[in-house]
Amino acid sequence: MAVFITDTVDKNLEALIDEIMLDHSPALWGNLPYALKRRVYAQAHQELPNIMQSLVTDLTHNVEDLVDMRKMIVNTMESDRRLMVNMFLKVGQKEIDFIWHISALIGLVFGIIQMFIFLVVPQHWTVPFFAAIWGFLTNWIAIWMVFNPVEPRFIPYVKFFAVQSRFPFIRPQLPHIAQYRLQGGFMKRQEEVSEVFAEIVVKDLVTLENIMNEMMYGDRAAQTRELMKSHLYKVLESPVISTTLRLAWVAANMDS
Repeated sequence: MAVFITDTVDKNLEALIDEIMLDHSPALWGNLPYALKRRVYAQAHQELPNIMQSLVTDLTHNVEDLVDMRKMIVNTMESDRRLMVNMFLKVGQKEIDFIWHISALIGLVFGIIQMFIFLVVPQHWTVPFFAAIWGFLTNWIAIWMVFNPVEPRFIPYVKFFAVQSRFPFIRPQLPHIAQYRLQGGFMKRQEEVSEVFAEIVVKDLVTLENIMNEMMYGDRAAQTRELMKSHLYKVLESPVISTTLRLAWVAANMDS
């Protein structure tokens, strides 16, 4: 933050000094020869490191007031579509795989139904007509199974087998009443999805560079600028600069 802020302030230092001086002494600064202004600018660049620690500390403590995190994340995702696509692929990869496999199974069932329909109604138009219907239903059912139901529903059933990861994959057991948790696959993985999403947010969205860019150039940049000017005013109070400005003020009064 210190390096980023120092570079940003150094690039905009002359404009910031102009704003400060026009706010406090518009007549003096407006009539000051450019040679003296350049001397003030040069001295301000030398004095800048002395105030950077307090400026960085102040900006850090006020970062939540100077940065709209929600808008920053939205703007970052809108400007980087590839990041947004990668995020959804990483977060919902299991759901994408589920849709891929369940769609094949549903398509097989509908294909068998289509075969019997064609046997009953042997017309060529039935193939594309029902294929469009089956395609729509296949996608709708697969996507519905991913997100619905939102809240878990427990359905009792008699369980005769236990599923295990090693061979044999199905092991018989004494019949007993168990409960099946009916819930959308994505909803069921809320904790896992939250961890993946949080990792992406921290690594790719809420980065130091994005925060500092939003602070300096975002919607609340004016507040950041005012805070920076309050610290830069101390630079103008250094002995060299204050003496230069005082002499310029005396000279202006003598000329008048």
